[in-house]
Amino acid sequence: MVFRRLREPIEGLIRWSTPLMIRGPEGDEFRAEWLLLALPALFARRAPTGRSATVGIAVEGATLQVQVAPSGVDVGMPDGREFDAVVTAEAPLVLGLAAGALVLDDVSEIIEIDGDREAVRAIFDA
Repeated sequence: MVFRRLREPIEGLIRWSTPLMIRGPEGDEFRAEWLLLALPALFARRAPTGRSATVGIAVEGATLQVQVAPSGVDVGMPDGREFDAVVTAEAPLVLGLAAGALVLDDVSEIIEIDGDREAVRAIFDA
């Protein structure tokens, strides 16, 4: 119950701090599982794309599952579903894409996409 009341302030802090995180770690520690909190906050205000896709996000040796549906975006650990695509990238790039500060076409040379690019666009180009 308490967490539900804190969700909006925490998500607001995540959205506010993401531009700072995009610059890179500058010696800071980063753990891939932190994206489980950051990505839902960044995707929360995006308009539904009308497309469904399941994409794996591989960062620092860990893979997360991002599922987009007409109702919104869900981020979690892989649940056994087959991925339409897997994006392998550094955390600042994933955060930048999720925040809308970076455009997929602009970073396509420095990230790896294995699979359906349109599925990745359904998540990051909303």
